[in-house]
Amino acid sequence: MLETSFLVDYFKGKLDKSSFGENPCVASVSIMELFFGALKFGREREQTSIIDLMNSVQVLDFDQESAIEASRIMHNLTKRGLIVETEDIMIAAIAKTHDQALITRNPRHFDRIEGLRLQTY
Repeated sequence: MLETSFLVDYFKGKLDKSSFGENPCVASVSIMELFFGALKFGREREQTSIIDLMNSVQVLDFDQESAIEASRIMHNLTKRGLIVETEDIMIAAIAKTHDQALITRNPRHFDRIEGLRLQTY
């Protein structure tokens, strides 16, 4: 599953589509993060590019199972006194419930989440 940092690097031209691998997927939460950034900075062309890309990959939703897993992750982190951004917890939960490795440039955002398979680039 391609994490938001991977997609940002793709849109900045640092990665090309060949780096997506076979059967790439993206969390719906990553789409929200990307689209918010495009809206915030008034990048209409980027908004269109995001929509086009999302139509070419599998989008994994934050569904009931992911919501329950996110609650478990948040509870576990809170018990240990650790803080992780809510969006990152949601992305991790989607990856875990769909048995996907998460491909990210920022492993420190996710390495405290137990049972999450991470790949960096």
